[in-house]
Amino acid sequence: MKISADTLSVLKNFAAINPSLLVRKGSTLNTVCPSSRILAEAKVTEEFPMEFAIYDMAKFLGIVSLFKTPVFEFKDTHLVISADGEGGVRSVKYFYTNPEFIQNKGDKKIKMPDTVVKFPLSEDNLAAILKAASVLQAPDMSVTSNDGMIIITVCDKKNPTGNSWQLVVHEWEDETPFRFWFTIDTLKMMSGDYDVSIAAKAVAKFEGVNSPANYWVAMEADSTYGKA
Repeated sequence: MKISADTLSVLKNFAAINPSLLVRKGSTLNTVCPSSRILAEAKVTEEFPMEFAIYDMAKFLGIVSLFKTPVFEFKDTHLVISADGEGGVRSVKYFYTNPEFIQNKGDKKIKMPDTVVKFPLSEDNLAAILKAASVLQAPDMSVTSNDGMIIITVCDKKNPTGNSWQLVVHEWEDETPFRFWFTIDTLKMMSGDYDVSIAAKAVAKFEGVNSPANYWVAMEADSTYGKA
């Protein structure tokens, strides 16, 4: 079988969340970061014929990059990756790892609590947030409301006199005060537009609009809803 460029993009993104991956039979891919603060799920076009585990995703993707148009043949103990129409005979035999060696297999399902805040986050705005965090070397992001608007702030919350960056993302009429905190390193989404839903406690969901992936991200413990 062939694996599309879109699915390879999902695998590259998941490798940034967890260096290992358990691929289950079917067309749904799941991963969880080692700290369990990010859970990701993607529906892909391919139907994987069996369950197999990859211990080192970076090495696996590097092997795949050796071929312009790779073809994958699934064996009981290994995967044969070969060239399609590239001339000559080239192939790599890649052995699966023991699933027991995979930390956080992505087998946990999150039942999203009732959400209290929802807003769209465009691909451009997501990129702007990450760029601002990089330029400012700021580790934190807050989501608040002010004057009928939802505002995202990138800052270092431990340094009240440090530089900060703000972005107005959506109109918001509810007057209930809130301040939800995230660490920037949990924003490991694929490029794309997302619908963001935030529960009063613990978790936010980033649902892909033009991305095949959805992400559940743990909020920081000092997040508040219902008090300024």
